[in-house]
Amino acid sequence: MGEFVPNQFILGIGVSHRFLVADWRGHNNTKPFSYLSEHIAKVKDALKKAVAPEVEPPLVLAALLPKSLGLAAREMHGTHAYPCLPDHTKNARAHMGPEAWVHPSLIVILERTPSMLAPGST
Repeated sequence: MGEFVPNQFILGIGVSHRFLVADWRGHNNTKPFSYLSEHIAKVKDALKKAVAPEVEPPLVLAALLPKSLGLAAREMHGTHAYPCLPDHTKNARAHMGPEAWVHPSLIVILERTPSMLAPGST
C-alpha cells in the first residue's frame, strides 16, 4: 500500500483482546505477548520479501500494557492505542521514551453542560 500513497500509509498491527479473539472468533490467545512478538518478526520478514516501496511505511503496534509498549518502542516506530484516556497517553510516552511515536485515539464528547455527560459530574 505504501507504494501507492508514499508518506501517507502507516501499517498497524496488534493481537486484540482475549474476549474478542478467543470467545467470539475461537482463536487461541493464551499468550498474547508471545504471539505478538512472533508476529512482528513474521511481518518484518514478509516486508523484506515484498517489492520495496520508494518510502518505507512506518510500523506501529496497537499497545496498551507496559510490556507491549516496550515492544513497540524497541521493534516498531511506536504505538497506536485505542481507546485510551489522556493518562494512558502520558504513561505511554513516559514508558516508551521521547523517540517512539505515540498515536492515541481519544474519545471526546463536546458538550456545554457537563451534567449531561454523567451523573454527579460538574
